Amino acid sequence: EDEPEPAGGPGQAHPPRLSTRAFAMECLGELLLLASQQPGRQATSALVAQVELIAKLVFFAADSPREVHTLKAAALRTLRAMIVCFREALDPAMSTEEMPLPLLSIYKAQLNSAVRQGLSLDNAGPVLEA
Repeated sequence: EDEPEPAGGPGQAHPPRLSTRAFAMECLGELLLLASQQPGRQATSALVAQVELIAKLVFFAADSPREVHTLKAAALRTLRAMIVCFREALDPAMSTEEMPLPLLSIYKAQLNSAVRQGLSLDNAGPVLEA
C-alpha cells in the first residue's frame, strides 16, 4: 500500500515537533551569545548576513499559539541574545561614515512585535515561568 502523505502536503516533510523547535531556538540563542563573546567580534560579523533570517525565526517562534509556552520563552531568550550579539553592529549596506545605521534598527518593528506576541496578556505568566 502507499504511505499516507506527510502533513505538509505532497513532497513536504512533517513539521518539526515542538520540543525540536524549542531546542533549535535555544541553540540559536546560545550561538548568538557565544558569537558576542568572541574577541574582535569576527563571529558576529559572520552572522550579520543572516540577521534577517534570525529575526524572522524569532518572530515566528514568539508568534506561536498561546499554549506553546516553551517555544515562546525560547524565542524571547533568543531575542535577548540577538540584541546582545548585534547591539554594536552596523548595517553594512546602508551605513556610511557620516551616518552610521545600527543593524537592528531595520528590524525594530519585527522585534517589537515578537516581544508583544511573546508577552501578550493572556500568556505572559506561563511564558515568564518557562
